[in-house]
Amino acid sequence: MPYTMKKQPTRLHQPIDLSRLIKPLLKYWYLIALSIGISIVIAQVYLRRAIPVYEMQTTILVRNNEEDGLTKDALQKEILGMGTDPKIYEDARILRSHTLREAIIDSLKLQYRIVKLEPSGEVDLYDNSPIELKKIIAPNRTQSYPLKIIDRSNYSIQLSETDRVRGFFGEPLNTDDGSFLLTLQEANIAELDTVATFVLKTKTLAASAQSYLGSFAVEYNNEQPTILDLFIRDEVPQRGLDILNRAVQIYNRITLESKSKNRKNTLAFIEERIDLLVAELNQVEQDLEQYKTKESLTVDFKADLPYIQDRIGYFEREIVDVEIQQNIMQYIAEVLDSNKYQFYPLVDFGLDHKGLSDLIIRYNALLQDRYKLRQTVTENYPSIQLVDEQINALKISIRQEVTKNLQDLEASLAELKNKNQTYLAELDATPRRERELVNKQRQQTTKENLYKYLLEKREEAAVSIAAVGENARIIDPPFLAGQVSPKRNSILLGALLVGFLLPFSVILLFTLFDNRVRYKEELLELVDTPVIGSIVAARGKSRLAIQANNHSPTAESFRSLRANLDFFLKELNNQIVMVTSTSTQEGKSFTTVNLGMSYALSGKKVLLMDFDLRNPKVPLYLGVNNPDVGVSDYLNGQAGISELIQVYEPNRHLHYIASGPIPANPSELLMSKLLPILLEELKEQYDIIILDSPAVGLVSDALRLARFADAGLYMVRMGITDKEDLKLINELTEGGKIANAAIVFNGVSKGRTYKRALKKGYYQKVKSGS
Repeated sequence: MPYTMKKQPTRLHQPIDLSRLIKPLLKYWYLIALSIGISIVIAQVYLRRAIPVYEMQTTILVRNNEEDGLTKDALQKEILGMGTDPKIYEDARILRSHTLREAIIDSLKLQYRIVKLEPSGEVDLYDNSPIELKKIIAPNRTQSYPLKIIDRSNYSIQLSETDRVRGFFGEPLNTDDGSFLLTLQEANIAELDTVATFVLKTKTLAASAQSYLGSFAVEYNNEQPTILDLFIRDEVPQRGLDILNRAVQIYNRITLESKSKNRKNTLAFIEERIDLLVAELNQVEQDLEQYKTKESLTVDFKADLPYIQDRIGYFEREIVDVEIQQNIMQYIAEVLDSNKYQFYPLVDFGLDHKGLSDLIIRYNALLQDRYKLRQTVTENYPSIQLVDEQINALKISIRQEVTKNLQDLEASLAELKNKNQTYLAELDATPRRERELVNKQRQQTTKENLYKYLLEKREEAAVSIAAVGENARIIDPPFLAGQVSPKRNSILLGALLVGFLLPFSVILLFTLFDNRVRYKEELLELVDTPVIGSIVAARGKSRLAIQANNHSPTAESFRSLRANLDFFLKELNNQIVMVTSTSTQEGKSFTTVNLGMSYALSGKKVLLMDFDLRNPKVPLYLGVNNPDVGVSDYLNGQAGISELIQVYEPNRHLHYIASGPIPANPSELLMSKLLPILLEELKEQYDIIILDSPAVGLVSDALRLARFADAGLYMVRMGITDKEDLKLINELTEGGKIANAAIVFNGVSKGRTYKRALKKGYYQKVKSGS
């Protein structure tokens, strides 16, 4: 029955030897070289077919100096450039917003493009197309229309698989699929190509924005918060430059609209007041003219009338100013009640409402922030909701301040009217006609002064609108920064690394997970049993590797094994040597036959005994017919010793005994008392007896034979024997179950010594003997 191995210490789990990992790489260097070559070729093909991508860049200076109302301080800050602190983050968000991207695509008509079909693929004809898209009205969808130039006047366009129509350059072509107006650009035609196929491609705005502006980036530095760097990557450099220029233009347009909105609101309020005042002034002048005509009056004031008239005029102007302030407060209240996001006008009419002014400035600033955020996000976005909460809170504060100011203004108005009434009472003492004339003149003067004042304010508002400049100024015009892909050196280096690492990884993984014995050094580390020989792997079909005139590396390795074995057993005569292994395919029978032949060639009398009663191979390896009589016959008492021995005719120093018929009970048969008698008698006749025993790791037969052997050769084959099987060798030798055990490492590659000897012609002469 098979031998059962016991647990051994962790001697087999040795640290990884890097030199041992490198050996397989050196062995398969040609595979690594082939892999690198293939990778380089693939990289070269890719580089030839890949479309280069370029990076364009521009730098802009952002001036976020908007004001939230038209005051004298605001106008001074606008003229002198003393703006508020920039909000560079909001500007970057606007530049990256989807709204701005779609506006760029639409303004440059990038949702439409013409490509040329060539064997290598599509060629983009952005700036050198012979066909120009003057106007196109097509459905907002992704579509391709093949085009062909018929001559300098005609072209054809394929609308569907079965529908191809002809059009004329310079004339609209109206179809069910849209309207097209194409022209022929003579500047881009070196030779009219009527064979080539062009394709008009249309995309949705969203798809075009993602396609062209997917790589659009905005960067800023906190140390320079007013500087923005804009980047974009594109296959066509000119298109990338155009996109950057258009991005700055559209950004300026958006910010100009935002900054002008509040100032225009203030101007509209002032013009509304002027229109009302003009109507009132015209009515007052008409009344005065009619009164003079009716009364036939020439005015000659008394000495005290100018003072009374001046005071009355002063108080009435003050009353008008307060009424205007009341109108402003009522207007603000109306805006509050409307729940609309509308900017408040902030006009300096001489009265001090510092608290309300500050609140309105803050309110307008929040509206400005909300306007910018809405360029990039939806109403449900958290930042929008946060701004709305702040706006609602400010509305409550503004409402409270407006209510308080209205109360103050009402009190001021009552006081002014009381004072004015005192002077009016004095004026009542004058003759009726003079009094009425003075009243009408006073109303005219008051209206004229107020009209002039509003005209001045309107001019200030108009100047502030005109003074609004572009928010962004280009510092570095868009320029081509360089090609970003494909990077030739990086790709070739990557191909080189992939070509090396791919086979390297496969070989390395194979080596790390390979549990087979590959090197003699591993064998020496994993076992305590001495290694007395290494057998070079034989080439060819012959199983008899050693002969008289054969000096191959395999034959020489058997001669070396013979010498080492003689030294190993130098104190013994008529030795019995058992050859075994852990499992099959490890060269047990091959070593038995060739080691015996090596001894026979040296003139010693050798007997080979095939004790592998289950799978005999000695006659097969000797190249002779299997005899009818063998060991099993003798142990069964059916044959004598003389009947067993066979002579190997090519070398009569070599005799052999076959295993005989395969018995039903080989293990029990080896327990026969005839076995020691057989071996003792044969030992007297031969110089050395070599036993080919069964694999000790499979059956226990070899252990029964080991009791009669003077030495045991344990076969370990490179690439076949598992490292775990070596535990059995340690257990057998440490337990003394095999006397004088030694290991033979089989199937090794040619060593340097043999290669050097062959190279120098050491074995070229034919030698006789051993």
